[in-house]
Amino acid sequence: AWMIIFAVIAAVMVLLGLYHIKMLPSTQVPATGKKSTSEIMQDLVNVIGNFFTKKHIVYYIFFIILYRLAEGLGLSLTEIGTLNGVFGSAAFVIGSLLGGIFVARYGLKKTLFMLCCVFNLPFLAYTFLAVVQPTSLYLIGTCITMEYFGYGFGFVGLTLFMMQQIAPGKH
Repeated sequence: AWMIIFAVIAAVMVLLGLYHIKMLPSTQVPATGKKSTSEIMQDLVNVIGNFFTKKHIVYYIFFIILYRLAEGLGLSLTEIGTLNGVFGSAAFVIGSLLGGIFVARYGLKKTLFMLCCVFNLPFLAYTFLAVVQPTSLYLIGTCITMEYFGYGFGFVGLTLFMMQQIAPGKH
C-alpha cells in the first residue's frame, strides 16, 4: 500500500513540476556564454569567501550547530508509527504554529533563548524515558508528543535565525 501511495505522490510531484515549468514566469537571466572550469571554480571561491566575510559568521555557524547539542523502549512498529506519525506530526505542526505566533508577538531577539530551550526540552523527556524505562504507552506517547512539540516550537527560532542572520547577502 505504501508503494502505491508514494508512486501517486511522485506522479503528482512530476506533474506539478511540469506545470510550473510551463506556467510560471522565468526570472532567470540567460547566461551570455559558457564559462570555463577555472571561471566556475573562481566564482565558487568568491561565493564561499563572501559568505565567510559576513559579520559574526563563525559565531552564527557554531550557534546553528550547537542549537541541537544532544540527540527503543520495546515499542512495536505500529506503536512507533502511531506515536510519531499521528501524535508527533500533530504536535510538531501545533508547536510550529505556536512558535511562529510567539515570535511574531515578541520578536526573535527577545524569544530566541526561550525557543532554544524549548527545542532542547525533549532531551529531558528522553532522559526520563532512558532512566525510568516506562512500559505505559500513554507515558511514552506523552514524552514523544512533547518531543515533537518542542522541535516544532523551537525550530521556528532556528529557521528565523538562519533567514535573518545567515541568508542576507549577495549570494
